Amino acid sequence: LRTHMAMWIGSNSTRIEAFPQLDTKWHGKILSWRNDATIRHWMFTDRPITPEEHQTFVRNLPKDSARFYGLVFKGEESSGVVNLTAIDHEKGSAHIGLYARPGVKGAGDMLMGALLHEAFIKRRLKKVRAEVFADNERAITLYRRFGFQEKGVKVHEKGKLLIMELAL
Repeated sequence: LRTHMAMWIGSNSTRIEAFPQLDTKWHGKILSWRNDATIRHWMFTDRPITPEEHQTFVRNLPKDSARFYGLVFKGEESSGVVNLTAIDHEKGSAHIGLYARPGVKGAGDMLMGALLHEAFIKRRLKKVRAEVFADNERAITLYRRFGFQEKGVKVHEKGKLLIMELAL
């Protein structure tokens, strides 16, 4: 498992561009991906987000050092979105999330590798945590493949969440 993680973290084939630094043409695309029924089904807030809400969200990101949202590219092709939230530099921890662009298959390993590189290498965090709906088998399989351990269960209005952590 750690070898799998090291292989992807060490990969230089991807890059992450922070939402606020993206050309504005990307904001509409990201919003449409986020609002796609197959993506938002797994979000805590599963209603469609308005363009105004999205613009405000992106505009406020630079003011919040505890949040990072980025678009992952492999070459010039966008693959999906990754995020770090509740970033605590003192504790060396953050919560993570990711989703592939709708219609893109098999991008989970690449997205997770890019996200863990951002967390562990660039930001020097020591632990990341994900809260995953218990019926999201594809996500749980991905997290396990990268060495995440189940640390508990939490109840959300939409269902049971597994708390999964990866610590260096």
